[in-house]
Amino acid sequence: MTVKTIFSDKGPEMTRLAANSFGTILLLGGWLCGLASATGQETARQYLSGRDAEHGVSWDFLCSEGRNSGVWSNIAVPACWELQGFGKFRYGLEDKNYTPIKGEYRHRFNVPADWRERRVFIVFEGVMTDAAVKINGADAGPLHQGAFYRFKYDITGLLKFGQENLLEVSVSDKSANASVNGAERYADFWVFGGIFRPVWLQAEPTQFVDRVAIDARADGMFTLDFYLGGEGKADAVEVTLQDAQGKTVGAPATAPVAAGRVTTKVSGPELWTAETPALYTAVVRLTRGATVLHELKQRFGFRTIEIRRGEGLFVNGQRVMLKGVCHHVAWPTLGRSSSDRIAQLDVGLLQDMNMNAVRMSHYPPDEAFLDLCDEKGLYVLDELTGWQHKYDTEVGRQHVKEMISRDVNHPSILIWDNGNEGGWNTNLDADFAQLDPQHRAVNHPWAKFGSVDDKHYPDYNALVKGVSGDLVYMPTEFLHGLYDGGAGAGLDDFWNAMRGGKVSAGGFLWVFADEGVLRHDLTNEMDVKGNWAPDGIMGPYREKEASYYTIKQIWSPVQLPGALPTNFAGTLPVENHYEFTSLSKCSFIWQLRRFGQSAGFETISTGAIRSPDVIPGQSGILNLDLPADWKTADALAVTARNPNGQELWTWVWPLQAQAKMAPIGSVIAGGKSQLKCGETEASVEVSSGQLLGVKIGGKDFSLTSGPIPHAKWTMLDSGWLKLEYSVDPAVQTNLVGVAFDYPEEKMLKKTWLGDGPYRVWRNRLKGQPFGVWESAYNATETGFKDWVYPEFAGYFANVRWMKLTTTEGVLTIRIPDEKTFVRVGTPKFPPAKLAGKTVVQMPPGNLAVVRDIPPIGTKFHTAAQIGPQATTPLVTAPYQGTVYLRFEPAATTTGK
Repeated sequence: MTVKTIFSDKGPEMTRLAANSFGTILLLGGWLCGLASATGQETARQYLSGRDAEHGVSWDFLCSEGRNSGVWSNIAVPACWELQGFGKFRYGLEDKNYTPIKGEYRHRFNVPADWRERRVFIVFEGVMTDAAVKINGADAGPLHQGAFYRFKYDITGLLKFGQENLLEVSVSDKSANASVNGAERYADFWVFGGIFRPVWLQAEPTQFVDRVAIDARADGMFTLDFYLGGEGKADAVEVTLQDAQGKTVGAPATAPVAAGRVTTKVSGPELWTAETPALYTAVVRLTRGATVLHELKQRFGFRTIEIRRGEGLFVNGQRVMLKGVCHHVAWPTLGRSSSDRIAQLDVGLLQDMNMNAVRMSHYPPDEAFLDLCDEKGLYVLDELTGWQHKYDTEVGRQHVKEMISRDVNHPSILIWDNGNEGGWNTNLDADFAQLDPQHRAVNHPWAKFGSVDDKHYPDYNALVKGVSGDLVYMPTEFLHGLYDGGAGAGLDDFWNAMRGGKVSAGGFLWVFADEGVLRHDLTNEMDVKGNWAPDGIMGPYREKEASYYTIKQIWSPVQLPGALPTNFAGTLPVENHYEFTSLSKCSFIWQLRRFGQSAGFETISTGAIRSPDVIPGQSGILNLDLPADWKTADALAVTARNPNGQELWTWVWPLQAQAKMAPIGSVIAGGKSQLKCGETEASVEVSSGQLLGVKIGGKDFSLTSGPIPHAKWTMLDSGWLKLEYSVDPAVQTNLVGVAFDYPEEKMLKKTWLGDGPYRVWRNRLKGQPFGVWESAYNATETGFKDWVYPEFAGYFANVRWMKLTTTEGVLTIRIPDEKTFVRVGTPKFPPAKLAGKTVVQMPPGNLAVVRDIPPIGTKFHTAAQIGPQATTPLVTAPYQGTVYLRFEPAATTTGK
C-alpha cells in the first residue's frame, strides 16, 4: 500500500517523508498519518507553502506599513515577514504603542481532479496573529485569532477540482482580541507577523478519523479516544498496535463508532522514558463491515506520570529529576519560524548538555521538535501562551483545544502549563483534563498550584526551604542566565540541594539561547534588546558559552571524582545518577595523554574499561586496568558514553606533580634593583617588591606591578625571572596572590596548560577539562557583543604554564604551586544599568596569579545569594607561592 505523492504547483515540498524508489510516500511523525490503498482510504497532504522556514515557497505579498510596504511583491512562506524585509521589528514589551501591520497573501494552486469525492481541508500550522482566509473569493471560515496553534477549514465546497484555485490570506500582526495581544504580544520576547509555519491541503475520505487521543499506561493498559469527521455509515473502529519494528503486539481491538473509545491491554510493553524512548504505533481503521473506509497511524509510548505530594515526580513508578531548560523557538534570520534542521540541532544540543527535559516557553513549538523529543527522549512541559497576561475564556478555550488536539499523543509531554507568570486563566484548567485522557497535571508556572510549588528564581535559601517542604518543588525558571551569570554559575550548589531534597523534581534553567534577531535594517546588527533577550547558555546561533560545559559535567548521569583519589592505583569510584539505566549499558574508555607546547594532546595509549553493573542511584568501582608505565604519562583521561554512544563527559587528571614546573637554573642575581641575564633586564623596587619594568634586547616589555608585600625577586642563569611571595588572605582580601599590569591592547593570544578553554568563576569551576589550550584575543562581552567564545579575558584554573603572545614578544609564566588561577586581561561587562547582578568587580592588575577568585551572580541575585560556593573562600590560611617569568623578544617570537 502506498500514499500518492502530492506536489504543490510551486514545487515539491513534503515534510519528514519516507520515500521509495517509485516516488510514493508515507507521512511520518506526530501527525496522523494515512495509509494508502487503491480505493482511497489514505489521508493525502499537499503543501502550499514550504515544508519549513528553510524551504520556503514564494507567494504574492503586500505589507501595509514599514519596510517594503504599499506594493505587491513576493515573500517566502513560511516566514516571519520582518525577517523577509517587510514591516517593522518590535519586541513584545514595546508592542503596545504600535499600530497593527497587515499583510495580504495570495497564492494560486491546483487541486487534483480525483479529490472531488473527498473532504478537503486547508491547514495552517501557525499564523501571527489574526488570519482571515478566502478560497476563490469566498470566506473559508471564521477569523482565527492566536499565533501558535494549528487550525483548519473544510474548503471542499469552495474548490475547483482539476483547475487553478486562488488562496487569499489577510493577516494582522496584532489581534482584534485584546486578550490575545496580552497573552502573546505584550511579553518579554520578540513578536512578529506572518504565516510563520507551514500551510497544506489535506484530503480525507468522505468519512474519516479526524483525530485520536491515546492513554497508554505503564501496566500495558491502552485507551484510544477517536473523533470522526465527514459523513457516512461507518460502524466500527479497529486498532492494531505495532512495536518499533512494525511487529503486531497483542490482538486487534474493536469498538462501535458510537462508543468513541477503544481499549485493550498489552502484556509487558517496553516503557517510554527519557532514557528509554520506546515508541509504538497505533494503526486505526474506520470500517463498515469488512470494508476499510479510512486508515491512519499514530505514534505513542507506554508510560505513567504521577505527581505525588510530599514525594516528587514519578515516571513509571520511579522518581525522576528534571534536568531542564526553557526553550524559545528562535533563530536570528528566521525569527519565530523554524526548520527540521534547527529542531534537530537544538534537541542534539539539549541532550549533549546531559539535559533530560525542556520547557516550551512560552507557546507550543513546531511539531517537528516534539517528534524529536519523543524519538530521542526528552521530558516536555508544553505551554499555553501567556506572559503575565491571559487569554479570555472563549478564545483560551479554543487554544487549549487546538494545542491538545495536536500534541496530546506525544509521550514526551509530562505536564501542561496553563500560561506563564500570572498569564493563566483558571477557567481553562478543567479543559485540559476533558481533552486529555491521560489527565496530565496542569501547572501554573511561578505559582503554588495543585501539588506543585513552582517558584521562579529562588535564591539558595529559598531553594533549600522549598525542597524540604510538602509540595513537589519544581521551579520552571531558575538561575537566570543573563550575560555570563547564572545558568552554570551556582548550578553545583543548586543541584546538590535539589538532589538532596525530599520533594524536588528538578527544574528548568532560563534559558537555552540568546534570543537575538539579525537586523537587516540596522546594518546587520544582532539585536538582543539590551538585557531583555540575551539570557542564553548559548548565543543566537548556538555559540557555546562556558556554562554549556559546566551544565554538561554537573548533569552527567555518570559521575567520577574531580581529583584522583589519594594513592590512586588504577580504580575509581563511580556514581550512577541515571533513573532507569544500569551503568552496564554505558561504555568507558581510558587514555594516557602527553602534552606539548601547542594546543591538543598526544594519545600514548588507550583501552576500554569494563562497564560495572551499577544500578541507578548507586555507587561502584571502575577498574581501569592501566599499563604498568601509566605514571609516566602527563595525564589520565576517562570518557563515559551513554548506551547510544553519546559522550557524557571526559574527566582529565594530571599525573605529574606541579612542582616539576619549576625551571632549571641557578640564581645569578638577587636582592638588587636591576636583575639581568642575557637580553632580559628587570627593574625592581626592592623594598616594596614592585616590578618597575622589563627590557628585552634594550626594548621595553610593558609589564609592571604594584607593590608586592613579602616578595623576593631573583634572576636565574637560564633566563627565568623568579618571584617568591607570601600571602595572608586576612590582609590581602581583594587579591589572594600577585598581580601585574600589561596593556591589553598589546595581547594577541594565550596558550596554557591547565583547565580550559573557558574562563571560570568561583561558583562555576566545573566544565573545563585539563589540557593545553589556545585562544586568540577577543573583546567579547558575553551575550551582549561579538559572541566569540571562549572569551579571551578572565580567570583560568589549575594553570601550570601559560604563554602570552603580544606585540612586544612572548611572556611565559610557570607556576609550581597547585590550585592556582591565572587572570589574563579584564573581562568586559555590559553597562551596569543592564547587567543586573552579573558585573564582577575585578581586583587591580590584569595579569595575575592567585589562589582565590570572585564568583558571579545572576540577573536577579548577587553571587552570595545563590549558594555557599560564592561565599566560601578557596583559601583561608597564609601561604607562600612562586612564579617564574621568561621573556622572548618579538623578533624571535614563534607563538609556541
